[in-house]
Amino acid sequence: MAANIYYSQALAVDAANATAWLPPMKIGFRAITPDEASLVSDGKGRLVVVYSGNMEGIGLYTIQSEDNGLTWTEPLPLAFTYSENLIPSALKTYSDKAGNIHAVWTISNRTTGNGVAIYYAKLQAGKIEWKDPVLLAEVTAFEVDTASIIDYNDALFVIYHNDSPTTRWMRRSFDGGETWNSPIRLFPHVGSNGPASLVVDSSNALHMFFGNRVGDHPADHGMWHSVWNGDRWLSPEAIVVKKRVIDDVGGNGFDPSFAHAVVSQGNTILVTWITDPAAGPNGVWYSYATLKDAPKLPPSPLPVPPTATPIPTKTPIPLPSPTPSPTPRQIPSNAEIAAAEKPVSNPAGPLVTSGAITTVFILIIIAGWKILRQTER
Repeated sequence: MAANIYYSQALAVDAANATAWLPPMKIGFRAITPDEASLVSDGKGRLVVVYSGNMEGIGLYTIQSEDNGLTWTEPLPLAFTYSENLIPSALKTYSDKAGNIHAVWTISNRTTGNGVAIYYAKLQAGKIEWKDPVLLAEVTAFEVDTASIIDYNDALFVIYHNDSPTTRWMRRSFDGGETWNSPIRLFPHVGSNGPASLVVDSSNALHMFFGNRVGDHPADHGMWHSVWNGDRWLSPEAIVVKKRVIDDVGGNGFDPSFAHAVVSQGNTILVTWITDPAAGPNGVWYSYATLKDAPKLPPSPLPVPPTATPIPTKTPIPLPSPTPSPTPRQIPSNAEIAAAEKPVSNPAGPLVTSGAITTVFILIIIAGWKILRQTER
């Protein structure tokens, strides 16, 4: 199946009002399903979208805007899978303080649904083309999957699943993603319960939240929290935990998975999660805590327009038509090539012709005058 990637925007203060959003703009073409797409901003007007597509082959494609989404470049390939049976999945993007964009993703097997490799790529601030992808991990047993990434204290952290039973591993880079240290297994917890969520509080402490199980059968299933102490991750503490009646799959609706954490005012962390679908439906859950060792920061007001603008109720104001920026990989069409090869008349031709006729006419007059003078003699 094929689809397209669309983009729209609204002021943050009006984001809850559906009529405040501008009409969707088609920016990415021939996206594929299962779909992967991620939007990231450098905070300075540059937006980058990475998505799975098949314009020139199955893989990841990238689009950029330098004016907060008003205009977009043409899609460019970032990485191909070179196989009809391999697709990108579990895509994550991240923007660091220097404006560099980082991406991690899994290459999955369509037949089994399991990940076989994890890759990393970087787009440097001010650049158009991504650096060549780097292989971070290959499957060693069951699957390798669900990588998360963060830039912390001048080091890149990538947390992912691998091995059998699936466990959490980490790799770090201290040179901006050029080289990586050896993989390190983090905890005794097992299970492929989605990516870890990484956040930093106002005291510059790095936190990790993740869903997993631990202990003898039936294992203790829960949502866990750990803190980086500068050298290693501390022993995880349970936010919520429960011993499952039936271990692993087909259970009783309790298997916390896919954590997502955010920090508010520097010292309040909110984490949400769902239940592994194999355990049965159980809705969306959340928990929060106020940190004693992190200072509370004043709230940052959302930006507002300088003058009040009525919100359209019937016909939203459309965005300007996108003007693709020229890219080094843009391939000319056959029509453009034919036009380029067609001989083009010289725009100065009429002037040259006119000048030549005038010159000949003058020479004829001069020659006639000389003949006349000779006759008179």
